Amino acid sequence: MPGTIQPVAEPEAAELGTAELEAAELEAAELEADVGRRDMQLHTRYSLLVPASLDLPDGERPCTLHNISAGGAKIRGEAAPPPGTTLTLRIDAYAFAGEIVWRQGQYAGIGFHEDPDGVQHLIDTELLALPSRLERRLHRRCSVLMSGTLVVDGEPHDCVVKNLSLGGARLSCDHPLAADLPVMLDIKRFGVFPATVVWRHNGEYGLRFTLPPSQVAAMVGDVLPGCISPSEDAPPMPAAAIATNG
Repeated sequence: MPGTIQPVAEPEAAELGTAELEAAELEAAELEADVGRRDMQLHTRYSLLVPASLDLPDGERPCTLHNISAGGAKIRGEAAPPPGTTLTLRIDAYAFAGEIVWRQGQYAGIGFHEDPDGVQHLIDTELLALPSRLERRLHRRCSVLMSGTLVVDGEPHDCVVKNLSLGGARLSCDHPLAADLPVMLDIKRFGVFPATVVWRHNGEYGLRFTLPPSQVAAMVGDVLPGCISPSEDAPPMPAAAIATNG
């Protein structure tokens, strides 16, 4: 991407009238689409919704990674820097040098100044598994094989749930889902879990539940006690029970 995509200077909103602002927003949207088309012609994009940060000349800014390819990434942040800004994108223990090539509202596109083959290797071997690793640091997982229904925009779609934790679920579904998409996962044995899609790969998806872990524990704990550990936000065990088990 670097060398073929020229950053477009973005005027500050305060300096623009309504017509000029609308034109600037349209130009940014068209640039995003153009950059995306060119990047997809060269590299495969992977939806990946994980925390990240930007190392900038004036300090570090938190952001959320939305997708990544060997050539660049799409991020969201409250104060995304303007096009042309050089930076380092940090995703967990990994760092990628690059620059902003487009910005639209809270979203921005980054073109990497890295060897695409090296980035692709990291995507394949490390980054696609990152959401699962981040979740395992917080919650125990239970392997399951359960039929479920995924409700997307009011429409039900069959799915197969492959593991569950107090933080989310991994499942397969024939219906395509985008990262950051709100959904409802209905598992008859447990109930309905509001969730957000955080990653997808080869027909499988990772969901992050929006319910507090204590509420999920109350829904699944009787059937899947292995999902609950003393360190998690499960309902506290009564003192009498602790004494009996001690």
